[in-house]
Amino acid sequence: MYPKARLDALTDGIFAVAMTLLVLELRVPEQASGDNASLWQALKELWPKFFPYLLSFLVLGNSWLAKVRVRIAGEHVTRAYAVAWLANLFSITCVPFSTMLVGRYGDVPVAIWVYVANLGLNGVTALIMALAMRDAHRQSETDPLAGTLVLIISSALAALVAFFAPRHALWVMLLNALPVFSRTARVVRHGRSTASIE
Repeated sequence: MYPKARLDALTDGIFAVAMTLLVLELRVPEQASGDNASLWQALKELWPKFFPYLLSFLVLGNSWLAKVRVRIAGEHVTRAYAVAWLANLFSITCVPFSTMLVGRYGDVPVAIWVYVANLGLNGVTALIMALAMRDAHRQSETDPLAGTLVLIISSALAALVAFFAPRHALWVMLLNALPVFSRTARVVRHGRSTASIE
């Protein structure tokens, strides 16, 4: 048995580093003329790198929130669960690389496939973790499996779209915002119902 607190600490550190490394590919534009128009144009040219950063931050944020929400009845986890957790963290550590790759080569299908395979692996390993310990979890008001399934499905769809329209494939990954909007709407509704009771 492994103490879950140690896995949580490792997880927080890995997520913090991975989410920070994502932004390193974004550089302040070098501009020659120093006027508003040229700076605005240079900022617009950063979009192909910023969009994958935004998607990756969204996916990693959702993944971290799912891990925070899951509560395990005991303080220890099995070896199988710990190994699945480490496999998930491996996929997290690869996200900065795959994000930089797709940021530079966003119109090349292979770069998109590497990126969505990385995110899809994150979803698959999270699913394995959830299924391995489903009976030990005390589920919160939201089931982390929903977000995991959205990640797996959106990754597969983006890989398919990359065959036909590589420039549009990453837009499919915005499906990962659905769990965020769903949770936000639920919180707002819950807040309104609590306010009306008082």
